[in-house]
Amino acid sequence: MISQENFGDIFFLSEHIKTQFVDLQSYSLFDINWLSVNTLQKFSKISARIDLRDTVNKDDIVKGYFMTKEFLQKNYVHVLLNKSGKMKGGHGQKAKIEFVLEKLRQYMGMSGEKITVEEIKSFGCFTSHEYEKIIDQLNLEGILLKTGPKQYQIILDY
Repeated sequence: MISQENFGDIFFLSEHIKTQFVDLQSYSLFDINWLSVNTLQKFSKISARIDLRDTVNKDDIVKGYFMTKEFLQKNYVHVLLNKSGKMKGGHGQKAKIEFVLEKLRQYMGMSGEKITVEEIKSFGCFTSHEYEKIIDQLNLEGILLKTGPKQYQIILDY
């Protein structure tokens, strides 16, 4: 069960999620409004049930937020990035590089500045050949610096 106060928190966080996945709004395939609220609500309820509770609390909502965000990244962003033609914010290759940059930011926050090619490929969504091209592009731009065989240092200026 979700209280009115907690539903307000769910709605607020779903609005935050929508701003992070604004490009999904341009595809009629996805109703990001419904998807973000509904998914966040379900993940929050699941979190409460795991702790053997019927009532959702703020911790469950926060856990649900992170699960929803990860769910959208893994299951919908790859569809967006692999679309042919134009999309908001640029062409497919630019969007792919932006996706990898965001994953590198997340990785750097959790694991440090060194990363291997295999770890980059574990981000998912693209073929091995596409990752090779993206890694070469990021190396040329000075975002990834090669430090050894199949190992790079992440250089992000923010």
